[in-house]
Amino acid sequence: MIKIAIPTSDKTHVHAYTEQATFFAVATIANNSISHLEFRPNPSSTDAEHSDRHAHRQLTEVLADCKVMLVQNIGKNMIASFDGLDMQIEITSEESIGDAISRYLSQKDTII
Repeated sequence: MIKIAIPTSDKTHVHAYTEQATFFAVATIANNSISHLEFRPNPSSTDAEHSDRHAHRQLTEVLADCKVMLVQNIGKNMIASFDGLDMQIEITSEESIGDAISRYLSQKDTII
């Protein structure tokens, strides 16, 4: 079982810019399918009063239990903030959350 995080603002589509997304969809994957889906607030999009570093640190705490993040675009500073975490960041061209997860799972050789 793993958790996959995906930036979104409408809870249906992958947001084109990770830092600007209002939420992260967090899908729990068991037996190669979504067993649970939740939406967590993105502190990077709402924390304008604090530095990017502070907001990124908060985001790493919000997503600490996730092993994969599927994004369309992600900045260098945000990538750096995930250094040290056991998280794989993957670029997706899919627009819907469900399609992004399905494509990711279809590319894996083992059952998750």
